[in-house]
Formats: sequence, C-alpha cells, structure tokens
Amino acid sequence: MSVWTEDELRRIGADRELRVASERPDGTLRPYPTIWDVRSGEAIYIRSAYGVDSGWFRRAKTAGAGRINAERHRARRRVQSRRPGGAW
Repeated sequence: MSVWTEDELRRIGADRELRVASERPDGTLRPYPTIWDVRSGEAIYIRSAYGVDSGWFRRAKTAGAGRINAERHRARRRVQSRRPGGAW
C-alpha cells in the first residue's frame, strides 16, 4: 500500500466524512461505519467517537488494513496506531 498522493489528500480532505471498513481474515470487508476525518499535512487521521473499545476500531486495529470510501475517493490502506502503547 502506498502513501497518499496529493490528489488523494485533496479529494479525501474535501470530504468531512469517510466510511472505513476493516478486512476479515478471508479478505472480505466488514460493514462501513461513517467516520469523521481530518487532513494534517500529508496524512489523513480518523478517530473513534466511542474510543478504543468501539467494535469497528478494535477490528481495524487487529486487521491492520482496511478500505476507505469517501465521496470522491476509494482506497485500501494500512491501519496503524499513532500513539505509544497502541492507543490511537
């Protein structure tokens, strides 16, 4: 999976909501909950409204990869924690 291109950042950053689906072990996708996002420099950040115990959040973290579906863009990306100790 590659880093974001400027065009991807622009299109996704223009949308205030994303739909994010984690992948099951067999590669199929779980349902897409709607998530708020923010662009900061060359990154897109998302956060669980219900914290680290939210189902979609735990599954995305465990899977390590997921799909992003924005109004103007779709992508498969790696899921990673941005804080020490695994907290997002």
